[in-house]
Amino acid sequence: MSQDSYKTIESYIVNNDVKGLSSLNGLGVKTSQKIILELKDKIVVEDTYDNTLLRDAVYALEQFGFETRKIEKAVKEIIKSENNLEKIIKESLKILK
Repeated sequence: MSQDSYKTIESYIVNNDVKGLSSLNGLGVKTSQKIILELKDKIVVEDTYDNTLLRDAVYALEQFGFETRKIEKAVKEIIKSENNLEKIIKESLKILK
């Protein structure tokens, strides 16, 4: 298995991507859910692109006075389907208001 494969699997686990993980040969939905449940808190994530987006979006939204916990929840939901910082912030503002 290549280093990229490990990073892909790690990304599936950290991002709670059951569909992505279950797309791997030999893993069904239930097994993927169990793997994610067991490992998501044990994986230390390096500063990846998604983490940079998350950090930048949270920082920007904190400037508007929103609670960090609420911001993180909103941004994490949006970041699953969006990778443009401006759009992440706009969509998060819609949720937070």
